[in-house]
Amino acid sequence: MEAAYLEGADLLKALSNPIRLFLVHELYLHESRTVSQLLENSDCSQSMISQSLGKLKDMGIVRMERKGAFSCYSLVDEKVKEIIEIIFNHS
Repeated sequence: MEAAYLEGADLLKALSNPIRLFLVHELYLHESRTVSQLLENSDCSQSMISQSLGKLKDMGIVRMERKGAFSCYSLVDEKVKEIIEIIFNHS
């Protein structure tokens, strides 16, 4: 099977998880967020948020940057930004 199909399937699997989709949408709306800021708008536990961010980071969808004592996450995958625009009708 072609690599593009495998990569596409992996990306769609990552976004099929409601927590990860929520996180990606939040990071789309806001340039950068800490785990604490993401928790404010969520009913998930900190461990669930952190675990989901780790998966997104491992896939290259988000980037983590240390700012003092905080870890700030941002959305870096342009394909994912386009998918979020389609799903949530952002333009």
